[in-house]
Formats: sequence, C-alpha cells, structure tokens
Amino acid sequence: QTFEYLTYATGGIAAVVLLFTLVLASRIRVAIATLKVAAQAIAAMPNVLLYPLIPFVLYVGLVVYWVVVSGYLFSAGKLVETRDDVPPPGRNGTSVVGNTTYVYDMTAEPVRLTHYYYEFDNRTTFNATTCAEDPSCYYGYTWDKDLQYMAMYNLFGLLWTTQFLAGVTYVTLAGALSSFYWSSGEAANMPRRPLIESMYRCVRYHLGSIALGSFIVACVQFFRIVLEYIDRKTKDMQEGNFILRYCMSCVKCLMAYLECILKFINRNAYIIVAVEGVGYCSAAGTAVKLIITNAVTLAAVNFAGDGLIAVGRLIVVAACACCALSMADQDVYTEPVKYPETYLKSPLVPVLLSCLAAYVIASQFLAVYEMAVDTVLLSFCQDCDRNNGSPSCAPPLLLLAIGKARKGKTGGTSKVSDSDGGDGSPPRRRTARTK
Repeated sequence: QTFEYLTYATGGIAAVVLLFTLVLASRIRVAIATLKVAAQAIAAMPNVLLYPLIPFVLYVGLVVYWVVVSGYLFSAGKLVETRDDVPPPGRNGTSVVGNTTYVYDMTAEPVRLTHYYYEFDNRTTFNATTCAEDPSCYYGYTWDKDLQYMAMYNLFGLLWTTQFLAGVTYVTLAGALSSFYWSSGEAANMPRRPLIESMYRCVRYHLGSIALGSFIVACVQFFRIVLEYIDRKTKDMQEGNFILRYCMSCVKCLMAYLECILKFINRNAYIIVAVEGVGYCSAAGTAVKLIITNAVTLAAVNFAGDGLIAVGRLIVVAACACCALSMADQDVYTEPVKYPETYLKSPLVPVLLSCLAAYVIASQFLAVYEMAVDTVLLSFCQDCDRNNGSPSCAPPLLLLAIGKARKGKTGGTSKVSDSDGGDGSPPRRRTARTK
C-alpha cells in the first residue's frame, strides 16, 4: 500500500511537471537559447575565464591584511590580572573563605589583592604574592572604547571591501559579456579587447555605483553580526521569555532574507550599470522593473542554469575524485616496505582534499558562465522592453526561440558598431557594406 501511495504521488508530480512544461514551453525555449548564447559569448572571449583569478588574489590579500590589523588591535589592549572567585575585602583588609585568607591593600586606589594563603594542619601551605604564583590568576586583555570602535571599523571595512570587490567583478564581466549580445551575436562586430575595455569603464565610471551598492549590503551584514552578538549576550534572558526569543529569531530571519534580496538586486543592478552606464539607484530601479515584468522567464532560466551549473560542478568533482583514487592506487603510495616515505594508510584524506579543491576551482570558473547567463538574459529583457517586445540586437538563437528573424535588405547585413560611446551603453547600429 505504501508503494501504491508513492506511485500516485510521483504520478501527480509528473503530471504537474508536464503541465507546467506545456504551459511554459515558450519560456523554456528562451531559457535554452539563453544558455546557448551565454556559452557562445564565453567562446567569443575565452580570456574572461581567467578573470576570476584577479579578484581571488585580491580576496586573499584582503583577508591577510585584515588578520594582521586585527592582531595588532588585539595586542594593543591592556594586559590585566584576573582572579576567579575572589571575595570583596573586609573592614580589616582581609577576607576569609573556608580555610583561605585573602589580604588586600586598602591604601591603594583602587583597592587591590596583594596575596592570599590557606592553612592545613595549623600551618600555611600556600602563599601567593604574584599572579604568576597563583593558579587561580590569569592574564587577559581589556580594550578601551577607542580600540573597540577601531575593531568595529576594521570588521565593517572587511565586509564593505569584500562586497566592493564582488561588485567590481560583476560589472567588469557584465560589461564584457554584454558586448556579445549587443553585437547581435557576431564576434566580428565586438570590440577588439572587450574585457580590458570593460575593466577601464568600470574603474573610470562605475566605482561610485559599486561603492554605494556594496555599502548597503555591508550595513545589513554588519547589523546581522550585531544581532548575533546581542543574541549571545541575552541567552539567559531569552531562556525564561518565549516572546523575546521568538522576536529575536524573527528579526534574524528577516535580516537574512533581506541580505539575500539585496544581493540579488545588486547583481542585476550591476549588469544594468555595465550595460547602460547609469548610476546605481537608476540601475537598481530598472533591474527591479525587468525582474518583475519577466519573472516567469527569469525563473525558467535560473532553474535551468542552476541545474546545469550544479551538474558541471558534480562532473568536475567526480573526475578529480577518480583521478585522485587512481593516483593513490599506485605502488609508490601502496607499498610500505618499498616506499615507506610516501606510503598512504588511507587515500580518504587526499581524495577529500582533491574534491574540495576541485569544487572551489569549478565554482570560480562556472561563476563566469552564471554571470554570462544573467547578463544575456537581462540584456534580452531590456532589448524587448525598449522595442515593445521585438528585440533589435538579439543573437539569432534568441530570435529563433521567440519565433522571429532579423529583417534586412537583400544582399546586405545589419552590423553593430564596436563603439559604445564610452559609457557602457548598448552600441549603436549601422549598415555595413555587402561583402
């Protein structure tokens, strides 16, 4: 009976999937064409696959710098003595707890513990005069408000710079990859050095927009860290108050969703910034409008693209795992007598490390393809919005997906200028001579 219910459930799911496939057939065709055009764009400029190495090196340098600065700030605190369970002084400058007597210097400002001793069998067995001799005393750092503010500033700088580097990466890749779409999918009509020109436009015109978008996300991330700190400090209070614990969980959940939404909007806004050359606020408004008006198409493309990227990661990780297993099976790693220095008792750790490295590297390179998909799709939506549903610069695959063909005069072809006006806007069209 269980299998019968499972059969009915899977049959219902299959029917729903089939129904959605039939209803969204046109959207699925656009999604497939978008994935193909994104692959063509990367093939037309393969050097974009190496670009992730630049932000990766910058990320590593940023983390190293942040760790060094944090270490200096930590060591700049004041080293103080701290003792566990020390009672307050009595009127005569001493305090007795059990068989232990604590002696204080009442003339000092503030009053401080000079030493303590305990007696056993009418004799003194321990007399601590310094923190080094006291097993219950330890040294710790305390930081004044200036150092605490500097640590908060350093943390916020890490968050902001991380998001800023991500924004520079998005704008640079989007500017280079969008040139393929606005050249109607013809590599000959693209700029000669699309990646370098996009990097120049990003540094010359768009750093302010990137700084604003990254600042907004960094503020939300910093607020989430503050919420986590407050949550840990109020654990005892929350244990006896269900409403307080529930409100804290709701606020943390809402802030996490807000961060995800802002990152999604920023990603698409950076594409509009790279394509049109407008400011961040205008680009964010345009991106939200395009997302809302093309929600179904975006959902179809994201579903297909995420599935394809996940399969790509899985294939790369599986291939690296197989290679690592085959290498670990060689005699140099399996013969303890002949090769004692390189003998492996178990290949598990090397294989897991290989899989982890493969996943990280594959994610870096597949992120370029994911950005290409988003750029082509948003450019297509913007092209359709400008021309009342009839794109004028779409590559042939996208035109076939929507059932349209590019119109042109007999014996002539439409060609796209490789000049974008210097501001990242879509290129102007012109008529080329017949070859």
